[in-house]
Amino acid sequence: MNDYKNNWFYKTCSKQGGKNIVFIVVGVLLVLVGIMLFTAVISVLNVLLALFGVLMIVQGGKSMLFSMPKLKEQMERMSADDFASLGNFPPQPYYYSTFYFTERYLCAPSAYALIRYDKIKDIHANSVRVSKAGQQSVFVNIEFTDGRPSIDINIKDYGTFLKAPAEFTALVQQHAAAMMQNSGMF
Repeated sequence: MNDYKNNWFYKTCSKQGGKNIVFIVVGVLLVLVGIMLFTAVISVLNVLLALFGVLMIVQGGKSMLFSMPKLKEQMERMSADDFASLGNFPPQPYYYSTFYFTERYLCAPSAYALIRYDKIKDIHANSVRVSKAGQQSVFVNIEFTDGRPSIDINIKDYGTFLKAPAEFTALVQQHAAAMMQNSGMF
């Protein structure tokens, strides 16, 4: 069994888990305020507060109850070589405030994603979504070779990313090629 709890990636994801606890607490408070306001007057604001609170609870709960345990299981099952390839410290640089590139893995702590380069089938590196409030979000969609469902990873520094999204795809391909070459698969 790997000592995943002392690994930099797991620790980074755990910090993200702390943010999710705050999401849940704030969500509960918003729901309570929304419900308490129902007793005085029923309005669109009450409903929106309550719905936003529920969404925050669901988002935080999903991460805490599903994503973190899934990551723990993945890290426990990793071979000793794969685990060692993550390194003892986060690699530099931290691309787009979202990704770390290690010897064998693309790491995205905000999505609890630890993705082996050789498991990546395709990358769609410029998926832009605009919310009803006009808020823009940029995602990278990663499809897998092993049949797992694709994953969308929200890019935190999307301004820099949008200037040259093809550079990200090229970086992933370079790391995948280096991994294949180092493992003798080339």
